[in-house]
Amino acid sequence: MKYSIFLIFLIGIGCNQYTTQESASISTISITHFKNIPEDVDGCACYFSGSRKQFDSSEFLFAAGMDSLGYISINDEILPIHLVKTNREQDVFFDEGKHIDVYEADGYTITIDYQYTKKIGDESNWYKGILKVEDNNRNISKSEFVGECGC
Repeated sequence: MKYSIFLIFLIGIGCNQYTTQESASISTISITHFKNIPEDVDGCACYFSGSRKQFDSSEFLFAAGMDSLGYISINDEILPIHLVKTNREQDVFFDEGKHIDVYEADGYTITIDYQYTKKIGDESNWYKGILKVEDNNRNISKSEFVGECGC
């Protein structure tokens, strides 16, 4: 009888641990749009949205200036992010190439993988790409985007 109770206890603990681990792997990251660009993103900058329609409506997933400071909205909270790694040449902010920029914010790593698609003005280019957000628990959310970089 004692062994039966002990065995039931061990099975209960094992099931509880499995449930806890499984619930920890469920992503709680939602990349959301924001309308108001913070004032410190001015001059030459990149602005990315989930679609052309959202871009035209000034609904952005990401905005960043040349000074390595940017913004992203996660779970409807606008977070400042800081550039920590890029494969762009120094002092080249936008060109006709493919780039990967990595930003960090409180508990998040944000990877912007973007590709030039066309020139849209004297000092502006159109891009498309993938925005990936990963938190410290390795939850990941990805979103396709389009947008422009220019002055």
